Amino acid sequence: MLPGDAAEVQLTQAADHSVAITGQKYTAAIDSTGHFSLTVGGAPAFEQVFMPEAGNMLTINVVNQMVAVRAGKCRVEYTFTADTIGLVTEGFEFAFIPAASLKAVLAPDNKGGPFGANWYGNSSGLVLENGLTVTYSPPFHVGPKGDRRLVPTAYCNGSKAKGALLEYAFKLGQPADALALISQLQIQPVGSDWMALHTDGNQAGGLCYFPHPDKIAFNTTQANLADKPFALSYTMTVLDHYVAGKTVFSKTQTMTLDAGKSGPMPWTLPVLPAGFYYLKVAVQLGDKAVTNERLTFAVDLPHYTHPLTRPENFTTFWKAKVDAMRKLPFDAVLTPVVDKSTDVAAQYDLELTIADGSRLKTTLQAPRAPGKYTGKFGTLATASDGGDVLLNMPMPEMATFRRWTSADDNNMIACYLLALRLTDYLRSRADVDSIYLTGASRSGPIQFVNAALDPTRIAAVDIHVPTSAGIGWQDKPYYAWGVPGGYKPDDPEQVRRFTAMAAYCDPVNFAPDMKVPWVTAYGLDDDLARPEGIEMMYQLSPAPWKHISRDPGGHQYSKGFQQLQKDLAAYLKMHVQGGTDDRIMKDH
Repeated sequence: MLPGDAAEVQLTQAADHSVAITGQKYTAAIDSTGHFSLTVGGAPAFEQVFMPEAGNMLTINVVNQMVAVRAGKCRVEYTFTADTIGLVTEGFEFAFIPAASLKAVLAPDNKGGPFGANWYGNSSGLVLENGLTVTYSPPFHVGPKGDRRLVPTAYCNGSKAKGALLEYAFKLGQPADALALISQLQIQPVGSDWMALHTDGNQAGGLCYFPHPDKIAFNTTQANLADKPFALSYTMTVLDHYVAGKTVFSKTQTMTLDAGKSGPMPWTLPVLPAGFYYLKVAVQLGDKAVTNERLTFAVDLPHYTHPLTRPENFTTFWKAKVDAMRKLPFDAVLTPVVDKSTDVAAQYDLELTIADGSRLKTTLQAPRAPGKYTGKFGTLATASDGGDVLLNMPMPEMATFRRWTSADDNNMIACYLLALRLTDYLRSRADVDSIYLTGASRSGPIQFVNAALDPTRIAAVDIHVPTSAGIGWQDKPYYAWGVPGGYKPDDPEQVRRFTAMAAYCDPVNFAPDMKVPWVTAYGLDDDLARPEGIEMMYQLSPAPWKHISRDPGGHQYSKGFQQLQKDLAAYLKMHVQGGTDDRIMKDH
């Protein structure tokens, strides 16, 4: 039983089975079709339409303070007490239709705002036109005017399938906290010189980008939905994206936000060097934090640079490693896997000798018809659907998950040589004409370096969000591949030794040797594959055809990169299957 005095709420069922619910704080109704509506303090709140599959008989039963609406496998049950409604629903796509007169959406940390103005994720409640609230748990997503629904957040984040069992509690009739009626802060770049940068495949709104470092400006806007003014303090801080926590600019401004008003506050920034930045705005009411917002932006990317950290013996170091490996015979053994073969392609277990002299087991899918084919090797290796790419080899899991083994040796070297070894094996096959390399996250730098070490017969490289770019840079506390056991990033000598070793593996240092067509992408807020290093990989490569998708967001298989994969396939005049976000995040 929910808390509250149930006797304060009266349930009356009519002859047509509809139910009227009357309480001191709210009234509700369930009509003969199962349609539910709610008003709180006389103000409409929301409705819910019961939508079972056709052909099932509808029943509406009242038991004490509970109303159960059922039709076949679909059900919704309401439990009513003085100021709370409990809800259980199952078997149909559940959502509420909010009243048009709602005043505001509440969300944690003042992330809410005027109802119908924006999309609000993880909202915690609604403010009605009379200033009373309906709060709920778990949260709902609230759509803008084009989608006037409260949809369970569990649907949106995939934790629950549509139609799964859901349980909610609604608290009704509390007055809204005036401070909660200050809306989410909006940060908007302004002026004629900023742009939403779209580079090649970018399809996701573009980056906030200022091409001119001396023309950087923003407006911040906030709405006051309360009936009294607030004297607010706004502090804008610009942080260096590359060196975490380094402040490059800070300024505080105050504003009295009048009742029912909103207004822009302009901000002009000083000249910033080319690069990537975090913009943070904190809002205070006296000593009370109201809200914080962040925006990531970039400045003058064509002039962003970072020096190479290639050791003097970089080329001879890698030549010696490659030459020593290539002296070893493959001694390859192919064993047919009958149950995984088709009339078009045969699958094999493949065993061969790798750089350290040990035997590696992997798989290979090869076409049965004689001829020359493009061999596809990498994270996204999948069976062809009838295009040109028919010979596939997956990246072995061991290639990325051993990480570092000691302070003086690391398995990045072994991973690079392993990829080159398997590519050499493809080069040795009579049925392979060219090779298409793919990679994602940790396998991204592996395939980039693979092609840079030897571009022979490499048709193209298709990598996104590659990690470890810039791993040899001493001036940032970031190590994408992991670190040796016992490593202390605050010990200058350990940092020196680490970066000196990592410089031999840093994909940025291989970029001048990357001369085959390739595509890549980064997410501006990616903490695993930082954009600075990937940007330098892209800029330093002399490849005749290269494209990059600079995307908002984090470590993702972006729509922009998916477009680049299609563009690369068109450029090569070949069919190349992509992957899915789910597959890539599992495979990398």
